Amino acid sequence: MKMPNVVHCYLDSARRRLKTLGLAVDQIVNSTLGDNSVVIEESNWIVLTQSPLSGEALTSSSVVHLGVVKLNDPKASGITANNC
Repeated sequence: MKMPNVVHCYLDSARRRLKTLGLAVDQIVNSTLGDNSVVIEESNWIVLTQSPLSGEALTSSSVVHLGVVKLNDPKASGITANNC
């Protein structure tokens, strides 16, 4: 199995897509505020980074990390979010 591309997906859509593959998201990091921020409404967030990268081989023990940004954050400017 290979890691799908979930960059520019809404966070809730990315989680659903990964869950259908049997993967769990271990860590979500707010790209603006760091680890100490809280994501409450996942549909208000966009994935900016992912690890493993798209196309990398996955195993059942693979751990997924996502870097996200809130829709109204300047870092999200110009990004068209997708329901993946």
